[in-house]
Amino acid sequence: MSQRPRNPYSSAEIDRASHERENDERMLELASSGEARFVPIDSERNLVSKGGATPEAVFLQGMMGRAVAAAADHHIFLGYVEGTPYFAVDVTGKETPLGEMGEFVDLRQVGALLFAQEGSILAYARGMTYWHRRHRYCGVCGASTRVSRGGHVRGCTNATCKTEHFPRTDP
Repeated sequence: MSQRPRNPYSSAEIDRASHERENDERMLELASSGEARFVPIDSERNLVSKGGATPEAVFLQGMMGRAVAAAADHHIFLGYVEGTPYFAVDVTGKETPLGEMGEFVDLRQVGALLFAQEGSILAYARGMTYWHRRHRYCGVCGASTRVSRGGHVRGCTNATCKTEHFPRTDP
């Protein structure tokens, strides 16, 4: 019996901590903490280190991470990996110094070469930012939507509609 090949995007044990997303203050506290890691996405590409024999995901932290997160329209709480909070930030069209840290590449080009945990985090971040870019407007009435619950809900701003939109969960 042959084994199935490993899916490089499904190996991170991410504690999604959905119960914490309801608390906006907690989300701000986590994002501004020195422990937070930010996963920058530009035009559906992930930031990967330039040097070395194998590519490595670039996770931003500290002052650089907070500065990049502040430049983005919003940040998306992905959850905890080994107790560290991770956030996705879409930097598409934003002026950032990230090109010096690596290059933005399509994850399909390097995903199988990354550590499984890194690949999983990058894939999740890319999927969430992709969803956000495509759901800026309500699919029911066409009004703009607003981000809530740590980036896992977009709510219609039309007072008569108020439809909540959620990311897809299909594989």
